[in-house]
Amino acid sequence: MKHTPDPCHRRGAAAGASASLPRQLRVNGGAHASISAPQRERPPRCLGSDAPSTCGVASIGRAGIIDGIVEPAKHLLVDGYNIVHAWPDLRRVLTTEGRDVARGRLVERLRVLHDFERLRVSVVFDGRGADLAIERPTPHATFSVVYSPAGMTADDVIEQLAAQGVKAGPVIVASGDGAECSTVAGLGAEVVSPEQLAAWVAQADRRQSDAVRRHSEEAESRWRGGRSAPATERADKKRRP
Repeated sequence: MKHTPDPCHRRGAAAGASASLPRQLRVNGGAHASISAPQRERPPRCLGSDAPSTCGVASIGRAGIIDGIVEPAKHLLVDGYNIVHAWPDLRRVLTTEGRDVARGRLVERLRVLHDFERLRVSVVFDGRGADLAIERPTPHATFSVVYSPAGMTADDVIEQLAAQGVKAGPVIVASGDGAECSTVAGLGAEVVSPEQLAAWVAQADRRQSDAVRRHSEEAESRWRGGRSAPATERADKKRRP
C-alpha cells in the first residue's frame, strides 16, 4: 500500500467524490457485506512473533463477511500497510523485523478498539496470493485481518466493504491516503488519519487500564468486606449471655 502524506479529514471532506468503485469484487446485498471472490482458508497462524497465541481462520459466508458474526454498532476498516508506514514505531519494526512482525504489532494494538470500544474491526492488507483471505487473530469473529486477492489492492477491498457497510450502520476508515479518504468519504464513511487513530488507541488503552484498576479495587473491597463479616458475627456471639 503506497503511503501518501495527504491528511485525512472527517466525513464530508470530499462530498463530491465519486461513489464508483475501481474494480468490483461482486458485493451482494444485505445487512452484512458478502464478497463473492475466489476464497481460501489459510492454516491458523499468528501474525508476528509477539502476536496472541490464539489464532484462527474465518471463511466468508452468505450472511456476512465472516460466518457467525455478531456485528457491533460501528465498523472500523483499517488501511493496514498505510498505518504501518505512518506510525514511526511500526515503520521501524517493518524495517528491522519484517512485515509479519509489523502486521502483528498493528493488529495487537488495535485490539483494544475491538475489546474495549466494542467496534467491529477489520484490518485490510494487500494480499500475496490469488484469493481473498481472512484470518482471525482472536476467537472473536468481529475482529478480522483481511488480505486482498490478486489483481486488487487493499484500497479496493476497503471501498467495497465501506460501500456495503454504510447501508447497515456507521463505517469508519483509518488511512493516510488522501485519495482513499476522498473515495470512502464520498461513499458515506467517516475517515480518521493515522495520527487520529493512534490517539484513539492510546486513549482507549488508558480508559481500559483505569477500568481494570477500578474493577480490581472494587473486587478487593468486596473480598475484604466478606472476610470481616464472619469475624464480627463471632464477636457478637461471644458477647451474648
